[in-house]
Amino acid sequence: MTHFDHSLFLALNFDGGPCWDRVMLTLSGTAGWVPLYLLIIWLVLRRTGWRGLLLFLVLMAAAVGLADITAGIFKHNGLLGDLLPGLEPRWRPMFTPSLEGLDIAPDSLRTLRRLTPEALRAAGYSGQWAVHVPVEAVSGRFGTVSAHAATFVALAVLSAAAIRRRWFTLLVTLAAAAVCYSRIYLGKHFPMDLVWGALVGAVLGYAAWRLFRRFAMNGNGALRECSAPSPFSGRSRRGGVRSPTPRARACGSSPPRAPRERGSARSAARCRRPARRSRAAAAARCRGCGQ
Repeated sequence: MTHFDHSLFLALNFDGGPCWDRVMLTLSGTAGWVPLYLLIIWLVLRRTGWRGLLLFLVLMAAAVGLADITAGIFKHNGLLGDLLPGLEPRWRPMFTPSLEGLDIAPDSLRTLRRLTPEALRAAGYSGQWAVHVPVEAVSGRFGTVSAHAATFVALAVLSAAAIRRRWFTLLVTLAAAAVCYSRIYLGKHFPMDLVWGALVGAVLGYAAWRLFRRFAMNGNGALRECSAPSPFSGRSRRGGVRSPTPRARACGSSPPRAPRERGSARSAARCRRPARRSRAAAAARCRGCGQ
């Protein structure tokens, strides 16, 4: 399994140039995903209202925080980094000597990674690395479980389950895949590190969703406290009736529909035919009674 993991990493890691390096650094950061976070907040507010949004934010913070702490346990850092002292974490790919064909300690390779090309040549190394790592990405030590994968997948699972839109589920799935691949490109994690991190995030995100469903929705899947007004309900500016909002559909109610226009003369005549027939039949019966 280790050999396959290393081979798959080397197949996915490559030198894409300064432009591609900047893209991957942005995907791996936090500031680049602020528009997605704002979109999630707006969609949850539109669907659940203010109280549902507050509950969602609390559960999201708990799921993301627990995902980061859980990943830190396997990497011996963070709040509970000393919980498993007997566990030997795996070094990041950028600090794995076997990938470079070197017989040195990982700490020595970590020192070499921080040297300039001139200093490397002076130390007797060519500076041609098998694992491409941008200079800005040289950091950390271990990567047994990816905290990026755990936290982002937890957020993706919780938000996709709460918002319930196919296009949004596809969006956060692609975003999670982009974040995971950026960690491989930057030499931070092996593919299996991302798989374990995604599993941790999926479990915590699903648990957060169950709590959200328990306290924010009833047994039928409709939102609790549907009597609270929604800031996105009402009539349009032109006086027409808006289509039902997601919150109104979830509560089982919708704005009143506009009255139908009167049908054509043919449809009106078709509707009057049964009445004419009934009157003619009644007159025939009366004549029969008179005879």
